[in-house]
This record gives sequence, C-alpha cells and structure tokens, in this order.
Amino acid sequence: MNKISKVLGLVFFVLLTGCHATNFHRATLQLDKEKSTVLKNDTHENVFLLLEDELENTNHIIYLYLPNYIAVSKVTVCLLYDVDNNNYYRVFISPEEEITTEKIENVSSKYEFFVLGEYLDKKYDYLQNLNKKYYTSLGSTENRIYEIDLKRKKYSFFRFFNFPFANGKPYDGKEVIDDWL
Repeated sequence: MNKISKVLGLVFFVLLTGCHATNFHRATLQLDKEKSTVLKNDTHENVFLLLEDELENTNHIIYLYLPNYIAVSKVTVCLLYDVDNNNYYRVFISPEEEITTEKIENVSSKYEFFVLGEYLDKKYDYLQNLNKKYYTSLGSTENRIYEIDLKRKKYSFFRFFNFPFANGKPYDGKEVIDDWL
C-alpha cells in the first residue's frame, strides 16, 4: 500500500509540475515574493486554473493584474496575453471572488489594451507617470504586469498605479465642446 501511495504521489507531482497553468502561477508567486508584494488570496492560481486548457500550448504570457479596474469599481480585471499564439483573455473577478473569462478576438480601446500596448512599446516611465499626471481624489491602486516565458526561464514584474481613462486614452476630466450653441 505504501508503494502505491508513493507512485500515485509521484504521478500527481509530475502532472502538477508539467502543467503550464501551474508553472505560470508559480512564476507569479515567485515574482511577488521577490518584490515583497504577495497577494493575500489565491487570485492568480484561480485565474490560471480557469485558463488551463487555453494555456496548454503556450510558454510565454503577459499577465496584467488590475484590481479596482477603475477607481470607482470593486471589480478586478486581468488581461492575459498569450504571446506564442497571439490570443487575449479577459478575466473579471467580482468582490465576491466570482471569476469569469472571455476570449477576445478584437483588441479594443479599453484600459487594459492601452496599458499592454504601452508596455510592449517599453514605455515603462510613461505608464508610471500617468498616475501622477492624472491623479484624482478617487485614489490610486497598484496595477501589476507579469511577463513569464517558461521556455527561456525569463520572468519579469512591472508595477504602476492606475489612472483615469476614457475614449481610448488617459483622461484628465476636461471636455472641450467645439460647437457650443
């Protein structure tokens, strides 16, 4: 009986360590630990497990974690970009920890795609300065970007604070009306 337990444990370990979703989760935990910003819940794990089938054939992802998506919302939005297969997945996490996902066919002018584009263009300082430029009394929330490449064993972490966003760009709250009466 003891041999069977050891064999089953070994099989479980191999399955667990070979799963890309689990490896992506481990990488985010390691990056959080190194940056002393460990999340207090299993959010990352749940996101990756929900997308386990979609991540089966990928080794490189960029994962945006955007809590309090906009300053007045309690919803967390994650965008997972599968770099290898050029697929996008949006994940919504309610305050009650209910998680829903959707595959996105068309990149839109939403906040998370703006942030991803600036990140891919390596505009790190720009992203970090947007909160200072467009700060509102509603406060700010730390956003995180994890880039994980399992094949190259390259993991990176980027942190910035959210900023107001409308009509596909950062928003300062001012509106100009050209045709006034």
